[in-house]
Order: sequence, then C-alpha cells, then structure tokens
Amino acid sequence: LCVHLNCGNVVDLFICMREWNGDMNVCGFAVNFGGGFRFGKCRIRKRQGVPLISRGRKGLGSSYFHSVIYATRNFSVMKSQKEVHGMEVVEVPSQLPATSSLVFLHGLGDTAHGWSDSFEEMNLTRTRVVLPTANQLPITVNGGMRMPAWFDIYEFPIDDPENVRDDVDGLANSVSVVRKLVQREINQYGISPDQVYVGGFSQGGAVAYSYALQVDPDQAPVALAGVLGLSTWLPMKNLYQQKSPCLSKSTKFSAFHGSYDPVVQTSFGKMSADMIRGLGYEVDFHTYNMAHSAHPDELRSIRSLLES
Repeated sequence: LCVHLNCGNVVDLFICMREWNGDMNVCGFAVNFGGGFRFGKCRIRKRQGVPLISRGRKGLGSSYFHSVIYATRNFSVMKSQKEVHGMEVVEVPSQLPATSSLVFLHGLGDTAHGWSDSFEEMNLTRTRVVLPTANQLPITVNGGMRMPAWFDIYEFPIDDPENVRDDVDGLANSVSVVRKLVQREINQYGISPDQVYVGGFSQGGAVAYSYALQVDPDQAPVALAGVLGLSTWLPMKNLYQQKSPCLSKSTKFSAFHGSYDPVVQTSFGKMSADMIRGLGYEVDFHTYNMAHSAHPDELRSIRSLLES
C-alpha cells in the first residue's frame, strides 16, 4: 500500500506500507520539501490500539519536518458524496458498523464540505455522519444574493427574541428535509430512531431545533439520541406557548456558543436554551472563547458526546 499525503504547499509525504495480521508495517517514507526528496524509515507506536506512525527528520536548511499520521486498518473508510432527495449529501462513515447516526446541517452560505473534514477527523467509532448541502436561496439580509441556505434571514444580528422574523415556509421545507434524512437512516441503514442525533450550526441548528420540537404528532420524532445546537437559536418560539412538542422528554439538548458571538448573540443562544429547558428537556449550554465559529474544545466535546 502506498499513501500520498499533501501536508501543505511545500511538504508532500509519501508513505509505503504493507499489512499482515491486521497491523500496518511502514517500510519507509519520502518527503518532498519542494527541492528534492529525503528518504528515511518510520517506526510504529500504538496508542489505544491504533497504529501511530511518527518520525522527526531534518529538512533543507534549518527546516524541521515532523509527521504524526494516524493509520487505520481500513483505508476504504472515507467520506463520500452523493445525491439524496435532490440535494448533495456528504456522508462520513463510522470506523466500525454504525449503530447511531448524526444528521448535521451547515450554516448560511456554507456547504456540507465546510464541516466534513471536522467530522472525518473525529474518527467516530460507531456513529455515521450525514451532511446535506442546502439549496440556493435569495437572502434578504444580503441584498437578495443567492447562496446555500435553509431559510431566509431578514436581519443581523439575531439578538431580540421578541422581534425576530421567522421564515416559516423556509423552516418547514428544511424540517421536511431533515425528516427524510432521518427516515433514510432508519430504513436504509437500520439505525434505531432513538439512536439518531440531529444538529447544526447557526441557521442549521435552528432547523435542528425546529425538527426536534415539532408539535404535530403525525410528523414529530418520538425520541432522538440527542440534539446539538452550535451557535444557534430557537425560532418560532411562540409556537410552543400554544402546543407542547411531541418529542420524548428523555431527549437531551446540547448547546454550544461563542462568548462574543456578534451574529447570533450569546444572550439569545442562552435564552433559547432556557426556553427549551422550560419545555421540560435537559439542556447543557457551553460557551467557548470565540465569535461565530467553531472551537477545537467544542469539537472535542461533541466527539465525546457521540462516542459515549
């Protein structure tokens, strides 16, 4: 087996491996520093049963190259892209046969590819990740410019729960997309409904909240493994003053937010978490030293949650 890793604009790493008895043995490597190859041998260490290839070596001039590469036994376990229900979907498979799934929605103007690398790097053991890309919509706050979006946004920042305008039709359409993707996990991959997570970032998280907290017993999920809301808010809050969600109270919500988010302000994110808690659900609210983005500690927390 020969593996080529692009480690940046300057360094290319070529690793040759052979396998026996289920373990990887590295025969050697070649490093291209942009001015010729340097060859050497690698050694294998193991951490938690996963071969870890590590080698430090002097490069050209005072450059120092250090590689730490995780080698898995099955190199065919890679993310894939396909069309599902008329939209592009990236799937990140689990390392072992999946017993749970996460349907995760990106934020405004992004695509599934904006999150696929982060989930792929988690190397989840038994949770497969499904990342749809939203269709292009004209966005009012951006002067009608078309971009991937789950629903229209009328104003920024999103900070006033009393005056936030909700694109009810757009939300309903995107909730329908999540419903189809969740049902696909159940029907096609044999995942139990209570082992499906839904989540998303920013407006993707708003759709995840809306899907989970449906009030229509003919459409609502009975139970979910959990709901993940990253830098997001609860839309259509007045709906829950009239009807109670059908979702089982055993479903836990985990909310993550930047401590100085200028887009979806932190106070509104916390207020949304409090609203969901007021509906009878367990909610964890975590803040990180960031704006409207993702934080490494946040991603580690999500990995731990999905691996638990």
